[in-house]
Order: sequence, then C-alpha cells, then structure tokens
Amino acid sequence: MSYTSTVGGTKTAVLVAVSIITRSPSMSELELVAALESEGFSHLHAEKLCAFVPSARMGVESFPSHYLAADALGRAVRLPVAEEHYFTSALQLATETLDD
Repeated sequence: MSYTSTVGGTKTAVLVAVSIITRSPSMSELELVAALESEGFSHLHAEKLCAFVPSARMGVESFPSHYLAADALGRAVRLPVAEEHYFTSALQLATETLDD
C-alpha cells in the first residue's frame, strides 16, 4: 500500500505509525523508519511520522513551535510544527483519546 502526504491520508498514516509503535514501543527511530517504509511510506514520510507522531503525545505546550530541517542544498531551514499534517493529526488523535 502506498501513502501520500495529503490531509485525507494523514489520519490513516498516523494510525499506521501508532500501530507499529504500540506493537514495538522500544524500537529505535531507525527501526521505526524501516518499518514505516515496509508499510509503503517514502523515506521522507517515514522520517516525518517517526519525528512527529510520538511528539504529539507531549502536547503543544511542551513541544517547540518550529523544527529544523535541511533544504535541497543541505542548509538548515526553520519550519513551523503546526503546518506538519502528521503532527497535527497525531495531536488531534491523542487529544480525542485522552478525552474519551
């Protein structure tokens, strides 16, 4: 199965990542990225899911508003976390779960 970064596919992507993390909570970041790639995610999307899904459990108050990523030339670029669909979707799911 192949996943995209569209908002509609984001919740499903987050649920796949949560499922993998739940099955193997002690796996390393590299192992999680590899597991996500084996589920059909590109390397970039696997890395984003690895970074943002577990972070959403901490909540907005304890998480920085921006993160650093490398651009095509390898330069550090500051990007807003709030615009990362994987993070916002994971945060929404975490909030809904805690509210239930």
